[in-house]
Amino acid sequence: MATAEPTSRGVGARIVSTLFGLVFVTLGLGFSVVLARGFWQAARIYSWKPAECEILTSSVEERLEGKPAEAYRFTVAYRYAVDGRDYSASSYRQGYSGSASRAPAEGLAARFSSGSHHTCFVDPQDPAAAFLARPSLWPALVFLVPLLFIGFGAVSIALAWRPAPAGLAGGRRGAA
Repeated sequence: MATAEPTSRGVGARIVSTLFGLVFVTLGLGFSVVLARGFWQAARIYSWKPAECEILTSSVEERLEGKPAEAYRFTVAYRYAVDGRDYSASSYRQGYSGSASRAPAEGLAARFSSGSHHTCFVDPQDPAAAFLARPSLWPALVFLVPLLFIGFGAVSIALAWRPAPAGLAGGRRGAA
């Protein structure tokens, strides 16, 4: 039984492996950009100035039309002052659109009841923009998923162009 003489890995196979790896690197970078933009928008609110807010109205709105995950929405209106000037706003938190059950919205309405005072967070560049709550930064952990894509793509490219082991000088790796 004759065994084939090991040959060096062809340039064509290396190019195909590189293109395969580049697809993963490109997808990972694209997802990273999208996630980074969302994270940046959420993180910048942590630099906003706290202000004392008075809750004017607070209620639960039931929406029968639209997404079931947003059937119940906490609605609020509050006022606050920045540099001696009065402002009003109605945003609870960036990205908040409601919940599928009534209980979370009712909990927020009870917590931020009419007449109560709370800290709100005001954009120093635009004092008319404010939120009662900052968004959670935990979703930033999803950023690890695109890093796996980038890592997989980079490793596949590196392996494609790795020189053959010394024992197989001029030969193909893994040939039997």
